Amino acid sequence: MFKVLILVASLVATPAFAGTYFKYVDDAGTVCVTDDIERVPSKYQDSVTVVTSEDLADSKRWTPVKE
Repeated sequence: MFKVLILVASLVATPAFAGTYFKYVDDAGTVCVTDDIERVPSKYQDSVTVVTSEDLADSKRWTPVKE
């Protein structure tokens, strides 16, 4: 019974991982992506593009490292 409960819970929770992201390009030309619209500076609010996790499925992912 516990295994069935875990299976049902995981199937219900899976859509929660499909998030919405907000993408904009800053003055330096850097593409910035966040999951919190409040973190987008006000001067870029008009240029925000809404992106879903499904849109990113085929994207190459990387994290820049500041040295």
